[in-house]
Amino acid sequence: MDCHTAYLGLGSNLGDRFGYFCCAVAGLNSKAQGEVSGSSSVYETQPVDMDSPNRFLNAAVRFDTRLSPEELLACIHDIENEFGRERVPGAGYLDRTIDIDLLAYDDLVIRGTQLTVPHPKMHERLFVMVPMSELAGGFVHPVLRKTMIEIRSSLPAGELKIWKEANWHAQK
Repeated sequence: MDCHTAYLGLGSNLGDRFGYFCCAVAGLNSKAQGEVSGSSSVYETQPVDMDSPNRFLNAAVRFDTRLSPEELLACIHDIENEFGRERVPGAGYLDRTIDIDLLAYDDLVIRGTQLTVPHPKMHERLFVMVPMSELAGGFVHPVLRKTMIEIRSSLPAGELKIWKEANWHAQK
C-alpha cells in the first residue's frame, strides 16, 4: 500500500487545549495507520466566524498515512468524538475541545457530499494559512495553483501569537 501525505489543521478553545492537541497526535499515530511527521508552531488566535470568549490554539501537522482520504476522515471524526467534540447541525461554529480538519491530501481534489479536499475555506483563514505556510510553505494548493506562502501573503494581517514552537509533536 502506498503512503500518502495529508495536512491537518488542529484547533481547540476549551479545556486543556494543548493537551487535546497531544492526544489528537497520539490518536492519529495509533489509529490512522501512519505517523505525524511534522508540526507548525502552535498559535493562539481569536475565534473566527463565531462569538466566544475562549481563544483558540491552532496548528498544522503533516501526517503520513496509508489510509484513503475517506478512511482518514472517519478516523479523525472518531478521535474528535473520543475527546467530546460536539457537532450540532445548523448551529454554526461552536466552542470545541478538539477540531481536526483535513486540509489537503497529496495533491488530490475531492468534491463529495461528505468530504471536500482541499479544505474549501483554508485559503481564506489566517489561522490555517500561517501554520500551513510555516510547515509546508512550498506545498501547492491543487485548485488555486499557489503555494501556501503565496496564499498566506495575500491575506490581511491579523493577530496570531506563537504559543509553542514548531515540532512540538516530537518533544517528550
